[in-house]
Amino acid sequence: MELLMTLLLAHLLADFPLQSNLMASLKNNSQRVLALHVFVHMLVLWGLLGVKWQALPLVIFVGLAHFLVDWLKPRVLPQNGTKTFILDQLAHVGCLVLAAVGEIKVNGERISPVISHDILGLALIISFCLALMVYYWLWTNTLQDEIVQRHRHLRWSRAKLLVLQQRTGFGLVCLLGLNFFLRH
Repeated sequence: MELLMTLLLAHLLADFPLQSNLMASLKNNSQRVLALHVFVHMLVLWGLLGVKWQALPLVIFVGLAHFLVDWLKPRVLPQNGTKTFILDQLAHVGCLVLAAVGEIKVNGERISPVISHDILGLALIISFCLALMVYYWLWTNTLQDEIVQRHRHLRWSRAKLLVLQQRTGFGLVCLLGLNFFLRH
């Protein structure tokens, strides 16, 4: 269970606060930018697994799966915002579940996270909330301008929520890094 939680946390951190707006907009048309995005995913996961060489095959598998899902997304899914977002995230989570189950079946539970179970759970909840913030921001951007202009919270969400999510997520990454260095 901790392995799956770690895979999910790495995904949520790399896909949301650690993915810049520019990277998110360019990765659909540039394999170089997509490769950079996947490299960030792999680094975050490898870091959460303690930068252990025995974790590298799992990290590479997750990276290749993430590349495939993100490469297929603009080619297979309609680009309509929130539905595409949900389908994309479900595909990523499905790959992570397969990776965790496969890793445990093949190698047992030899790979474990470097952060405690309690902090892992809390960081996962916070990261999930950050993903929901992105979803809400995407949703506000699908609304007609006249609707957004009539509602203060929609105007604020459209203008500020993504930046708030990225800054909060960066703070979480820093706290997780600090936790790692204090424990080791």
